[in-house]
Amino acid sequence: MIVKYEIRYKPASAALFITLEPGEHLVTAAGTLVSYTPELRVTTQFAGGWLTALACHLGGRAAALYVNVVTNQSELPQQLVLSHLQLGDIEGLELRDPAQLCFQPQAYLASTARIRLALRWAGFKSWLAGAGLVQLQVQGRGLVFFGGSGILTRQQVQEQLMVRGGQLVAYDPQLHLTVQFPQGLKARANAVNQLQGKGWVYLQSGRCLSNI
Repeated sequence: MIVKYEIRYKPASAALFITLEPGEHLVTAAGTLVSYTPELRVTTQFAGGWLTALACHLGGRAAALYVNVVTNQSELPQQLVLSHLQLGDIEGLELRDPAQLCFQPQAYLASTARIRLALRWAGFKSWLAGAGLVQLQVQGRGLVFFGGSGILTRQQVQEQLMVRGGQLVAYDPQLHLTVQFPQGLKARANAVNQLQGKGWVYLQSGRCLSNI
């Protein structure tokens, strides 16, 4: 069952309003819950093993370790409100198994029960670029919600796309991602994400984009 939701105040200050039917539950990123009715039960869970825990802490992404599980244990529909950690837009995307999507850890907002979350190693170049040592991968069938700074746009990659560091929000895992520093390692602002292959990416407008 797909949960009922509405995204309000797009795109500058988007907020996600979700209604959970009896027995439904939702997984949310830590720190994103704005409000919820007292009939909803909220528990916090660990989202990875000790290696990913170490990577998250070293990469400044400790919040990616934890998720909240919100469950409607009552006999009536209940509502909760979520907002992204950054001021900007929110999108909802329906995945159909075995669909997958990779996120920068701070982009993920929430997902429905049949979506599986996993943390994967992103590499030291990603850390040097300011994106952290790990990335979040979601897989399964259901809804996933994510956000970014400014307006979110969806763009198709045919062969190659160059995206300035900090602009990339999410991408298809079949795309090969590498991080480059055209002017050397002396400044994170010089980092560029190179995506090769065919697939879709989601970008945020908070910074300038480069399509080469």
